[in-house]
Amino acid sequence: MKSKVIGWNINQRSGMGKGIPQFVIDELIDQNADIIVLTELFQHSTIGYFWAEMERAGYQHAVTQNDGTNEVGILWKKDVYTFLAVDDSVVTTMENNHPNFLLVDLEDQDGQLLTVAGFRIRMVDYSQRAEELEFVVNKAKEKKHPVLMIADCNNLRRETTEASWNLQVVDHILSQGGFERHTPCGQSIFEEHADRGYAYEFAEDHLITRDIVVELGDYDREFVRRDRIAYPWGKDFQTHDKEHRRRVSVEPGFPDHAIVKGYLSTEKDQKK
Repeated sequence: MKSKVIGWNINQRSGMGKGIPQFVIDELIDQNADIIVLTELFQHSTIGYFWAEMERAGYQHAVTQNDGTNEVGILWKKDVYTFLAVDDSVVTTMENNHPNFLLVDLEDQDGQLLTVAGFRIRMVDYSQRAEELEFVVNKAKEKKHPVLMIADCNNLRRETTEASWNLQVVDHILSQGGFERHTPCGQSIFEEHADRGYAYEFAEDHLITRDIVVELGDYDREFVRRDRIAYPWGKDFQTHDKEHRRRVSVEPGFPDHAIVKGYLSTEKDQKK
């Protein structure tokens, strides 16, 4: 079977936002994805309303237990997937170097097992970011069936000169577990288009797979139309304030990443 999957960093920024805006809920429901991964989620006092709305829309969910900092949430359509198990044993604290990381085991209507993982590499030293990704791969590669990971890797621009953390380092680490990265063209953060071209694009949100065939979609910024006040620069999440000579961004609590999306089927499906 072919499933639509999406990932979205919703910029709750460890609670600096005031809860998940209604338009985010509306966008998620209208996307009609079979699997959703949310990063920079936060267990705000209003989170119960969010889960209830998503449940009414036909989703079940699991969430990390980081308690007071950024979480990862995974949602799946309950009429498409049967929940088998969750691994929320990885806890992020200020004192450790663990990524925000969650794994869920599901079974589809054809009896195919699938592990879905969501993770976010934290804004730490570049060498530590590589260590966080190694941690993810070492845990995810233990799974014996197909794996889908949706991630915000905080990996810098496409052709950065930073040797310790770049997309080539990401790909090398992923390859140690048999994983492959799928990244749309363009930027997932900042402006929709990089002024200086491909080499300077910040493409930080990815689909990562093993034993899965992916039809990759474009980075999606269309949600900005839902709140013109929150997004005064249209599809750009950041702009240059010439008067004060500084960069200004959308406020915390409003997503500042494009949605990454794709359609997936397992290699087993392809052989039928």
